[in-house]
Amino acid sequence: MTAPGPAAGAWSGAVRSEWVKLRSLRSTVTAYAAIAAVLAALCGLCLTLPGGGTEDPVFAALLLAELLVAGVAVLAAAGEFSAGTARSTFTAVPRRTPVLVGKLLAHGGALLAVLAVAAVAGGTAAAIGAPEAAGSPLDPLVLRAVGGTALTLLGVVVLGVSAGLLTRSPAGGLAAVFALVVLPVVVVTAPEVTAYLPGRAAQGLVFTGAPPEAHLLPGAAAAAVLVAWAVVAAMAAATVLRRRDV
Repeated sequence: MTAPGPAAGAWSGAVRSEWVKLRSLRSTVTAYAAIAAVLAALCGLCLTLPGGGTEDPVFAALLLAELLVAGVAVLAAAGEFSAGTARSTFTAVPRRTPVLVGKLLAHGGALLAVLAVAAVAGGTAAAIGAPEAAGSPLDPLVLRAVGGTALTLLGVVVLGVSAGLLTRSPAGGLAAVFALVVLPVVVVTAPEVTAYLPGRAAQGLVFTGAPPEAHLLPGAAAAAVLVAWAVVAAMAAATVLRRRDV
């Protein structure tokens, strides 16, 4: 067996470096703890509320989780430029694209782990606190809500990291993600158009039973829209990262 070449070492090294950054920053660990608490509440609500979690408390919990994840993702990328450590990072990894991939894998993996723990905690709390109301974790509506939440938050990770690298400003990156994820939801204008923005697509993916006038996309279409936004954002960030000086 041959040893991995320099290129493979750069990719694996970038992922390990980003993982070290993630777990060594107390603010990031605290933020993920808060995300876990919100997601546990979200999972518990999906199991105890009728309809698989289509009510306002579930929607509010999802929106709060999106905001927390967006904040962590943007700061993970833009914070290096505001703190002045980006030059050292890109000196160590001159190709730069592995840095983007490393951030996505580190934070995406951490998010999935947090979601798994939160799902178990939320399901256990629902079974203990309201056994007569708790639904089955295998209910199709519950599975759709949990799966849709996972895909939505992974999409927010990609958007946040990409926006942070594109703007190189925590405030600018957060504003960009806020405009794509939150504004289309809280300001309902031209819903048939904003349905194709990430925030409203997430609603169509996670929630069921919305009235036709809400103009939410069906599940498969909403998932495709979220994936498309994430792919375009990541490609734009990779292109700009390679061409722009630090």
